[in-house]
Amino acid sequence: MQNIKKTPKPLTIGELSRITDIPYYKLAYLERLNRLPKEKESTGKGDANIFTVEAIQIAKDYVNKNIVRL
Repeated sequence: MQNIKKTPKPLTIGELSRITDIPYYKLAYLERLNRLPKEKESTGKGDANIFTVEAIQIAKDYVNKNIVRL
């Protein structure tokens, strides 16, 4: 049997949305504001932006900051 290593999925905006359970449109807003650090910038249509792992915590902090406290 071969030792097959699974390569981790690139952290695209869709994957980031799935991991953090944050709607796509909120992540797209943060991306437009350049708040989410990118590992690799898109080179054009059909090529996704790849975000760094720090983007997960930044997105969670943004959502938690906007929760209305009663």
